[in-house]
Amino acid sequence: MKKFTRTLGWFLFLSIRGLLLWVLVPVAALSWLCVHSWLQGATLRQSICWYEMNVNLVIARGLLRPFLGSEVRSARFVTLSQMGVLRPHKIHLLLTAI
Repeated sequence: MKKFTRTLGWFLFLSIRGLLLWVLVPVAALSWLCVHSWLQGATLRQSICWYEMNVNLVIARGLLRPFLGSEVRSARFVTLSQMGVLRPHKIHLLLTAI
């Protein structure tokens, strides 16, 4: 039963996160344009990554804590002052010639 609730928790996490990204990316881009580019000296990727990391923690440690409790307990929020030095993750597409 514990494995089922964990699996359900991660499924709900990915579903909620997927829906929130549709709102998060435009909000992060606008806030970067208005505030973060000159106040924190952050790039657009750093801004989007900062918002995404903190929203992920809100979902995992708040809404889905009963499902994911012990797995995300040690995760910490990224402070606003760390946005400018944040190392954003990259997504690479692998294109192979057939």
